[in-house]
Amino acid sequence: MRWLFTAAIALGVGACTPASLEVLEPVPLADAGRETDATIEAGKDGAPPGEASATDSAADAAGDAVLPGNDGGPCTGLEEDASCSASAQCCSGWCAASGASKACEPTVGCLGEPATCTFAGQCCSLACVLVSGGTKARQCGDGPPCSSAGSPCASAGDCCSAVCMGGHCGMSPPMCRPAGEMCMGNGDCCSTLCSAGRCALLGGCRVQGEVCASSSDCCSGACLLGPDSIGHCAALAVCTENDHQMCTRQVGELCGGNDDCCSRQCTPDGVGVKRCEPLGGCRAECELCLVNTDCCSGVCNGQDTGQGICQPTSAMCGSDGETCGGNPDCCPGSTCVAQPAPSGAHRCVAPGGDGACRSDGQACATPAECCGGHCVPSTAGDLACSSACSLDGLACTSDGDCCASGSTCQSIGGTLVCDRSVP
Repeated sequence: MRWLFTAAIALGVGACTPASLEVLEPVPLADAGRETDATIEAGKDGAPPGEASATDSAADAAGDAVLPGNDGGPCTGLEEDASCSASAQCCSGWCAASGASKACEPTVGCLGEPATCTFAGQCCSLACVLVSGGTKARQCGDGPPCSSAGSPCASAGDCCSAVCMGGHCGMSPPMCRPAGEMCMGNGDCCSTLCSAGRCALLGGCRVQGEVCASSSDCCSGACLLGPDSIGHCAALAVCTENDHQMCTRQVGELCGGNDDCCSRQCTPDGVGVKRCEPLGGCRAECELCLVNTDCCSGVCNGQDTGQGICQPTSAMCGSDGETCGGNPDCCPGSTCVAQPAPSGAHRCVAPGGDGACRSDGQACATPAECCGGHCVPSTAGDLACSSACSLDGLACTSDGDCCASGSTCQSIGGTLVCDRSVP
């Protein structure tokens, strides 16, 4: 049996109980969406209801904000990496500093101008500004960036913490400072990246401590509502995998080493921050999942809440692709094989296909089984071998699946897709 231990900020789950993705339920709000999602409360700081309603889904945040042309057709603005002076010039809606100049950057897990927003952390620019014309609506813009704790504010949307109390921005929970807050060093920030005196927003899913509107915003799949009615990404309970080792971190979360990650792979991202990365192929026990075919075991528990956790099979042995400590951990016929660096994992592997490897279209559990080197979701939804790499925006199971230079396989809105690795 797999054991699940209780973390301080997750709900307690008894030993020998299958892993589950339970999130503390927030106080019911009018626009709360899913019951398990934390939602920023409209009117919390005296602003009119609707001014801070966080109803935009993480799925909206995951896609690039593409600006239409004047005729409503495809964007005629600047492509990615082109020099720019304002976000409105870019098809992505984000003109970011690039060395001594500025360039159009992709929006990876955040929104560009003029996407609708309710708090600063939804915007790549960390500027969720009021729309001109006297309305209370907000949209992502070039600036000014959100106000740090203690600075004057008129409403929650002005503040990096999403809390405006008594005309000043409130403090975030003491564990770390969310994106946009002032910092003295990397250790001050939830992202562990302090850039130009402000905590940076990492690309992809939100790491623990960052402000969130729904559980799918977070790498952990858990957005918990605090006493101030503001959601922050939280840790899941500790889980023990088929290799008998515990893990606490999901893909996209910060990590110190491979064993921290349920994917058993911890590597620096494009800005040097160490984050858990997908191992490739199917997902091991304790990893987040959306459907049964995501999991090596074929069992994804808790799908009714939007995300679940991969569970062991009823046979209680490691299916192909599961992590393992030795051959006895694997189902009969499979062997426990060390994976290539930088992963520290061993995985259960069964022979099959065309002798030493499997041809395109054949079912797979790991990339190492495939002649083409890629084990990715097929059009039917299951995993199959492929010789083709994945373009940005398409499904992946490891960084090696992504075609574009500088692109990695990232968790965005609970789905693994290839996209540029940007801060």
